[in-house]
Amino acid sequence: HIHLLGPEAPWGNGQTTQLNYQSVDLTLPADVTAAAFYITNMHNNIIGNAASGGWAGFAFPTLHQPLGPNKNVNMRPSSRTSLIIDGNTAHSTGWWWKHAGAFYIGGALYYDADGTTLVYNAGRDQTKGNRSPCKVDHCAAGNCNAYCQPYDQYWSRISNSKAFLVPG
Repeated sequence: HIHLLGPEAPWGNGQTTQLNYQSVDLTLPADVTAAAFYITNMHNNIIGNAASGGWAGFAFPTLHQPLGPNKNVNMRPSSRTSLIIDGNTAHSTGWWWKHAGAFYIGGALYYDADGTTLVYNAGRDQTKGNRSPCKVDHCAAGNCNAYCQPYDQYWSRISNSKAFLVPG
């Protein structure tokens, strides 16, 4: 079950939630699931961090396109491979959610059909596709919608990391 924060936050059921929309009171709809580390681009070195409290210690939402001033850049963050994610710790986190992830790889943040309003779904949202890290950068070749062949698929690795004092 997913339990979100704030007055606009709905209660989840299983791995699905109500959508959260950007508004005057909620500039970034993903804030209903505040995390110590909110990482939208796994193509970074994330080494030796400690997260305490929050909906999740480390949240890795799926982005199918860049946001803000870079939203028209031809790339797909959800297809980027991770670099080094090593030696991180998450504790005392996620108590709002019975099956919380100290390291939560899920949810999706994207623009609504109007192209300006951000929408966030904290659940296992695959309405716009899923996270598909690929060794081949199809966007560089001009086709962000190309299929990543099984032999080019890439697993994101989280190593030497710890989670404790979390539910589940």
